Amino acid sequence: MRRDHGNGLPRRIVRRSARLDPWLLVLLLLAAAPRFVGFARGATQITPDSISYLNLARQMRGIPVAGGWDEWANLPRDGQGARTPGYPLFLNAAFLVSGWRPSPPILVERLARIPRFDPWHLRLLATEEDLDAVRLLQHALGLLATGLAYLTVRRWTGRRWLAALVAAAAIGLRPAWWYVHERIVHTEALAATLVVVAVWALARLEGTVGARGPGLAVSAATAAAVLVRPAAAFAAPAFLLGLPWVTARWRWGLVALSWLLFGLLVGGWVVRNGVRYDYWGLSTVLAQNLASHVQGFPQPFTDPLLRRLCVEHCQRPWAPDWILRAMVQDHGFSYVSAVRRLQAEVGHAILQQPRAYIASVAGSFVRFSHPSESFMAGPRATGRFMSRLPATFWLFAGTAYAVAGVAGVLSAFLARTPRSARVAAAAVILSALGVALTAREELNIVRHAFPTESLALMAGGAALHRALDRLRFRTDP
Repeated sequence: MRRDHGNGLPRRIVRRSARLDPWLLVLLLLAAAPRFVGFARGATQITPDSISYLNLARQMRGIPVAGGWDEWANLPRDGQGARTPGYPLFLNAAFLVSGWRPSPPILVERLARIPRFDPWHLRLLATEEDLDAVRLLQHALGLLATGLAYLTVRRWTGRRWLAALVAAAAIGLRPAWWYVHERIVHTEALAATLVVVAVWALARLEGTVGARGPGLAVSAATAAAVLVRPAAAFAAPAFLLGLPWVTARWRWGLVALSWLLFGLLVGGWVVRNGVRYDYWGLSTVLAQNLASHVQGFPQPFTDPLLRRLCVEHCQRPWAPDWILRAMVQDHGFSYVSAVRRLQAEVGHAILQQPRAYIASVAGSFVRFSHPSESFMAGPRATGRFMSRLPATFWLFAGTAYAVAGVAGVLSAFLARTPRSARVAAAAVILSALGVALTAREELNIVRHAFPTESLALMAGGAALHRALDRLRFRTDP
């Protein structure tokens, strides 16, 4: 009888237990409880980024978006078509599933009280865009990610109780998921779920002779994560190179097909942007993120216009957004042409002042890797929630998360850890390096870190299990 590489159980039993496992059932019920209570009592949240995703979703539906600048979001109403399409497609899918119902009146009324909030958004939200449906689907994604994390860690360790504990701590009961990102209309919950899907598929692939289904699932989930959140591209090399490495015997046909699928999905979008907008990249957001590094340089720009605009705006929060706004509103640039000019000048500044860039990158890497905010994904978003539990609990939780996260990162270098867990740890490391290279610490690094933090905790559970097993083996008489 064939045996599963991860836990030694026959594959037939593994598949059956995935359906009937009481640990998994209890875990999902526990994870659903705070989501149900939160959905019943709390309101869906939106951010300025939410407005840009909603506008892109409307353009995909053929709704004409008025020109000009959105004062509350501080972004152009149109001209952002070169951004990645994954989350706007998800929004349209949520509205379709809801039957094009309006958002709850209490939510629309709350948004109407926000100063400078565009009434045009209110009209669409009050007629055909149900933001609560988006939130409900994101809660469902959280439950899906919890279940897949359990199945993955169980395959790595063979311990159901440990898999349930790690999945609950990493995703199911972690407030950063159900209390923060699943409540907000932005990309984090969807991107993080897709990354977990990729790791789960890698764990399914491990030890096989190259099963086609899991192999293509790794590639498709990774490409989808990149098209939802471009920062996922930093983790993509780990997943794509891990495909042949985790298998018992390489099948280059499967590897080539998986890489081809990723290249068609992601490369096709880059080509589409280049042909349609003359922007050869995944998303115009890259220019703003890189400019956040340059704005702190002693001499940020040599371009006379950008140098003058930096003098006016570089001391403000989110300075690149204000620079682009001035270029569009006061100097007649289209949004994409302004982004191209800013990105070219940013690249020149980095080449001319490498020491300043390295210092800024180091600060971002430290902030990305700091464990103090890993449990809650930022104290500002969850201050009221944190105050309901004693400080000693948060100290213990933060310490436990820091230890598990460090163990997860180190598991990339531990030979006895399952190979798919080591790939997940490598994805975390590459994400930290990539985000630090492209975004300054003053930007919300915690948001950038969120999609891969759960992978560090999952890999940490596997690494700690292996370490304890070895210690117990050495101490046994």
